[in-house]
Amino acid sequence: MTLVVCLSTQANAGDPVATFNDAKSYAQGTVDDTGGIVDAEMASTLPHFTPLSPVPGLVPGSTGINAAGAAKIEGCQGQNDIECAAVNFLAKNPGTRLQFNINPATDPSLAAGKQVLSNPSALAEDFSETTETACATRTENTPASYINEVCNEYLTSTEEQCSIGQQVTVDADANYQCDEKTKEYETLKCKRQNVCSVSGQTINCENKSFRCYPGAQACCSFSITCGASGGVTVVYKDCCGHTQTKSASAVSDFYSPGFQYNWNGQSRLICDASGQCRVDFTDYFCINPSNPIGYYPNVNQFSFGLKPTFSCYLDNQCAGLEARAK
Repeated sequence: MTLVVCLSTQANAGDPVATFNDAKSYAQGTVDDTGGIVDAEMASTLPHFTPLSPVPGLVPGSTGINAAGAAKIEGCQGQNDIECAAVNFLAKNPGTRLQFNINPATDPSLAAGKQVLSNPSALAEDFSETTETACATRTENTPASYINEVCNEYLTSTEEQCSIGQQVTVDADANYQCDEKTKEYETLKCKRQNVCSVSGQTINCENKSFRCYPGAQACCSFSITCGASGGVTVVYKDCCGHTQTKSASAVSDFYSPGFQYNWNGQSRLICDASGQCRVDFTDYFCINPSNPIGYYPNVNQFSFGLKPTFSCYLDNQCAGLEARAK
């Protein structure tokens, strides 16, 4: 942005305060531009000019010159150079200043100022190219300004009501009975079965007859009979002519501590998991079989075969259909 600033001066000779304010406004507005007129070549021809003088900095933006004037008066005490002579003269002789009577109608300076105010362009045209003009061109950059604006949009909702139903038209032929669906029958198939798998093995009951100890001289014997329901019957005949018959619920009763086959607790048939079995025998007097007189373990051996054992569960695939049928 380019601004053209032109000098326009109007003196109010009849009002000293207004005149001072006009001069102050003019000085504040042009001191920066006029400071650039004096270059190094021109400065050498001006008496007492120095670029370090603090005086130009007192004018722009200043709200008063009383403090600067008081500092100047104090600084010129005892000094008699040209500048301080003028300061001392004004400070010590205020009553001897020259008084001027200015007629606004006839004063040439005021008349020239009025001409400049009425037609400033005419004054600018009279200046030659080597003469400084009262108009100056200044370029000022105004930074861009940004504004953040926020808007909010809301969805407004309203409550609506509607009715959903069936419109019934009643006439003379209307049937008010409810519709009843005819029952249907389905033929479906499903599986209900036991699923078994081999989980191990156990001894298999076998019918056997053998003597209580090896040798032809053995006079006692055993007879083992397997029942269809899994039970086992053991018949023991001793050398005294006594016979004792006992039953086991399953051949697994022969596992340790074994199956007691007569009156004495140590008389047992004992089998292990591999099907190998032994006979533990107790001796007694024929007149009192329940009173043993000797214990003889492992007097004879026999064996059973093995059969697999199974674990089973019910696979009922009909549960869903059974629930529908209820």
